[in-house]
Amino acid sequence: MIKEIVLYNLPSYFHVISVPKSLPSTKPKALNYALEYSCGEYLVVYDAEDKPEQLLKALEMFKNLPLEYACLQAKLNFIIKMRIF
Repeated sequence: MIKEIVLYNLPSYFHVISVPKSLPSTKPKALNYALEYSCGEYLVVYDAEDKPEQLLKALEMFKNLPLEYACLQAKLNFIIKMRIF
């Protein structure tokens, strides 16, 4: 996948980070590794099922919370065998 990403003309504010191979090969491990390279006031992780307006809602929540808050978690919905929980 890293080889293919160079085919896209990404804006200069995108940086491709290659996580060294080691176990466990998990998304949380990759996110923790990439965190070392992040900068800015807010950090957002989008998954395929996320909606773009979620970022704006989270920003509004942060603006109304005390400064000691560092993380927000949105409500999660699970679909298992065509049942919504």
